[in-house]
Amino acid sequence: MASNQPQPGLFNIYLQSFVETLTEEQRSDFEFSTLEDFQSAIVAIQNRQSSVRKMRNLARLRGFLEAMDQYGKVIELFVNASELVCFIWGPAKFLLQIASAYTEAFDALLDAYQHIGESLPLLSQYQALLQRNPSMSKVLALIYNDILEFHKKALRYFRQRTWRQLFHATWKTFRAEFSGLLANIQRHGRLVESQANLVEFEQLFHQMEMGRVAAKADFQRRKEEEDRNRRISVRNWLSAASTEVDQERGVTTRKNNPGSGRWLLGNNQIQGWFNPEFCSAPLVWINGIPGAGKTVLASLVVEELQRLQSAHPITLGFFYCKHKDNQRNTFNAVARAILAQLLNQNEDLLPYLFENASTSGEIVLGSPSLTKELLETALKSSEKLYIVIDGLDECDPPEKKAIIQWFQSVVAALPDTEFDSLRCLFISQDDGEIGKLLSKLPTIRIKPEDTRADIQTYVTIWGKEIQEKFDLPDENRKDIITAVIERADGMFLFAKLVMENLFSQTKRENLTKELEPARFPRGLEDAYARIVDRILGDPSTKEDAKRLLGWLICARRPLKWREIQCAVSINLEAKDINIAERQLRVGSKILCGSLVEQRSDGSVEMVHLTARFFLITQKHINLASKELELARLCLGYLNFRCFRSDIPESETRDFVLKGYYSFLEYAAMHWVDHLEELAPNGNYTEPFASIEDPIQEFLQNFWEKPGCRTAGSSELRMKLSHFKTCEFFNQLIKAVHTWKRLQETYGTDGIDPESVELNERISKMRIVIEKTFSSSEGNDTLERSLVAFYGPELFKCPRVSCKHFIDGFSTEEDRNQHLQKHKRSFICTYPGCPFGTIGFNSARDLNRHFASSHESWQYEETQFPITQDPSN
Repeated sequence: MASNQPQPGLFNIYLQSFVETLTEEQRSDFEFSTLEDFQSAIVAIQNRQSSVRKMRNLARLRGFLEAMDQYGKVIELFVNASELVCFIWGPAKFLLQIASAYTEAFDALLDAYQHIGESLPLLSQYQALLQRNPSMSKVLALIYNDILEFHKKALRYFRQRTWRQLFHATWKTFRAEFSGLLANIQRHGRLVESQANLVEFEQLFHQMEMGRVAAKADFQRRKEEEDRNRRISVRNWLSAASTEVDQERGVTTRKNNPGSGRWLLGNNQIQGWFNPEFCSAPLVWINGIPGAGKTVLASLVVEELQRLQSAHPITLGFFYCKHKDNQRNTFNAVARAILAQLLNQNEDLLPYLFENASTSGEIVLGSPSLTKELLETALKSSEKLYIVIDGLDECDPPEKKAIIQWFQSVVAALPDTEFDSLRCLFISQDDGEIGKLLSKLPTIRIKPEDTRADIQTYVTIWGKEIQEKFDLPDENRKDIITAVIERADGMFLFAKLVMENLFSQTKRENLTKELEPARFPRGLEDAYARIVDRILGDPSTKEDAKRLLGWLICARRPLKWREIQCAVSINLEAKDINIAERQLRVGSKILCGSLVEQRSDGSVEMVHLTARFFLITQKHINLASKELELARLCLGYLNFRCFRSDIPESETRDFVLKGYYSFLEYAAMHWVDHLEELAPNGNYTEPFASIEDPIQEFLQNFWEKPGCRTAGSSELRMKLSHFKTCEFFNQLIKAVHTWKRLQETYGTDGIDPESVELNERISKMRIVIEKTFSSSEGNDTLERSLVAFYGPELFKCPRVSCKHFIDGFSTEEDRNQHLQKHKRSFICTYPGCPFGTIGFNSARDLNRHFASSHESWQYEETQFPITQDPSN
């Protein structure tokens, strides 16, 4: 019998749930709002629009006003209506006032209220029915909840700091959700209109509620799937460099040295910068000498900010710049990485970024102007945002200037009320140029006394390790610790190099020699010299170590260990690869000591930029010779039989199983770069002419047809001028010009089909790799072998210009979805549209589709299924 009684409790439950989402200011503003207040606000908006000749059709509100007025009078049968409808009129007034200054948003809201008004039943004609059947109060309460849910979502939407910039992209998603709410209102309205008796009502109500729950669950499932696919598309479009590996490296260093860097957190300037409530200086610069531990400090700041996020609504973006790595030393690289991080923390950015990814026509975000626009909008979308950028001195001058000046300009443009909403921490050396750009910022210069305690902790830990290994007395251990601390002079890197070098000695006699005053390092260069003496002093490993160091210094990106193992197994004279016989049986750290670091992603790099400079300036590494060596290695490797077009698939599979193609990506992408770096008058340790035969054979293999003469730029001809007397010079210009163009553009339009022969050969080899991997299911040994040779992401994109040409996908399905974006890269962003997957070939086709299919503001019931009309 309880279900036959009026249920005012439902109204209060729904109202309380809504009120909890409001700010204190909104609660006090809404709780006494009336229909008259709403009407007065509409008149004021109309008068303001009339004064600037921007009148909109406010008559669209008439149905909503009439239906809600009747609704308020009818529910007085069950509850105190004034306490309820004020939270209808108040939010409606607030939303229209907010949107009235932005025509597109204002029209969208008017349309939404018009559809609500058309869907609401005019309840005054059913007053007798409602009095006879108190159970109908459940339906009225559900209608009330439907409208509150609309206002809850709308208020959250317009609460976004950058809703105007996001509107065009994100309102489509809001409309799809609104379709569900509208369907609920229509469903509940028809239940009233059915005028069912008590028994019929209970049956129909149960049926409708089951339909509503099922439809809501289905809608949520489809939305989650669509959001997942959109997120994947945006991530592929951003192609952001991973910052987690760099962060993890800094965290690991501090774990091994407890308390490291904590002195920085006690600095007044940093404490003020961290304070989420107020900051007087949102831009801060930390600088220090090479090797002072700046990157470790950056990782500490990032970690502390991540901890701060658990207690405060702050957003974080960070980046570690890397010398000579195009994925990590440009403004676009920084911007794409930070955009990817902000997307992970702010789901409201997904429709906006997806809209731009789908309509830009770019497979990877590359447009500088669009990148800046997206990043500025994303930054301003956060109420409180912290940005940490480390290693600015490792960027080329134009890029470091672009990064610094852009962030400074964004902060300077913030209104006074939000001047500390964006905070940037720059960490770098003072290379003169950066000092000029950041001269007006509050600066924290890392001094020797700042890092002394950290260095002492570090060398104390290592001192115990050295003592145990060589069975030293306590006095010797203390002497080592004292000497390293005194000579480090604030350079954490110095302490690291010296202690690791001492520990790596093979016997106590050698350790004693290293500790002699005349040999003990007095600075960073001396520390490097001791390490180099040791690793190059061993005849059994000298050549391998020197070769690897040269490759790491000249490589255009960090080399994976599997690539290195394949490269050292290449014999250019024999034209073969024998990984089993020639691969290195010791790791990079054993071979090159403290001069290198192996990252968690399997790549190997120099321990610090200063190590690179030392090896070059002290002539341990001859840059010209190493560039020549790498050019010969890449070209000679690509000339091997395994890349011929006429070999049978069975033979290619044999090559796959032996790991022949492990060096493929690097050689294919960077033969051009090493060739262009060859200096005509370089100091080569082998005849410069040794590169001419591999070039000629390479051109015969992949650019055999003369084709039309390609002029090439004057800059390109100058770079390759040392080959101008060779018969193949014009053919070489064409090959270099074409391959660079393929790396910089998307598609092959206007390019000789013959000029992409190399790419087609690579694709052929990759197909066999994929087939072999796919057939390895159940064969763990084979699968592990293939992953060891080619990495876990075996399914690569064939477009040379695409990031995924190198960084592939773990499944064929993911790769094929990615390829679809290349073919039809203009995607419809309307929720649920099939052309969100299929896409279009051009922006014109996409615009034509959107205008014909989605331009009218329709809220289709198919978005949210409705059960059978009970009046039928």
